Amino acid sequence: MAQLRETVHELLADKGSPLEGGKLSGLLSQGTWTHDHPLTYDRVKSFGLPVRCDIPAGFVELISLYTQPVRHQPTVEYLPLPRRLDDSRKARG
Repeated sequence: MAQLRETVHELLADKGSPLEGGKLSGLLSQGTWTHDHPLTYDRVKSFGLPVRCDIPAGFVELISLYTQPVRHQPTVEYLPLPRRLDDSRKARG
C-alpha cells in the first residue's frame, strides 16, 4: 500500500490539487473504493484535479467499437462469515 501511495503521489505531484500533500494520494490508495468503482467527473473535479469532459466525437466513436462485456454477476462478493471448504463443494454439486 505504501508503494501504491508513493506512485499515486508522484503521478499527482504536478497537478496542483488542494488535497495533495499526501491526502489525495492516501485517499486514492487506501482502498476507499473497490478497483472496479468508477470515479466520476464530478468526484475527480471535487479533488481539485484538472479534468475535462469535452471528449472529441471521433474518440467516443472509436471507444464504442470496443465495448466491454456486460457481467451478470457481482465483481465483489460479500460473505459475512468465512467460507468453509465443504461449503464450496456443496455449491459445485
